[in-house]
Amino acid sequence: MKFYLLLLALLLCACTSTPKSSAERQSNAPQAIAVTKPGSLSGDSKIALPTDNNVYGLQHVLIPHWTYNSDGQFYAELQAGDTDKLKEVATKLISKEYAEGITVKPLASAVLIVFPTPEKFTECFFVLIVKKDQEFTVYTYEKTLNLEGLEEVKGVVGGWSKNKEHLNYGPRGYSSAADFAADMLPSAK
Repeated sequence: MKFYLLLLALLLCACTSTPKSSAERQSNAPQAIAVTKPGSLSGDSKIALPTDNNVYGLQHVLIPHWTYNSDGQFYAELQAGDTDKLKEVATKLISKEYAEGITVKPLASAVLIVFPTPEKFTECFFVLIVKKDQEFTVYTYEKTLNLEGLEEVKGVVGGWSKNKEHLNYGPRGYSSAADFAADMLPSAK
């Protein structure tokens, strides 16, 4: 029983913790980005990002912010194949190489963002933005800790609510973007 409680605690930590700094990715990267309106890159207001991981900031702060606060503009841009803003911000925050590794796949009622393979737990393999009626839902598939005896667990499905609440849907064993989309969006099967 103690083992399972420890396992549960570790899996929850993998979904809610922010990893420490990576000098390789974080050198000279800004810690806040200016935005006029969500989905825009210039203006007066600032969105605070974690000071120790800009990958996490992009995936867990900016993408949910743009999704929930752009009146559908960010989603529409991605759905139309326009990744310029996303990749421009990824270049500024992380690196050009990282930004070039991001792909976006428009689906019938969702947009799937595929990131370069995460280096640290809590960084995302994928983000799925689902649109139902005029509402959006943001799901994440995050790298988790490698635990002995649980090699089948590859990641944790999480998400972000409009109220900035981090959601946890539990561990999963798949590693493909198609499996993640099918899991979170049954119509994608």
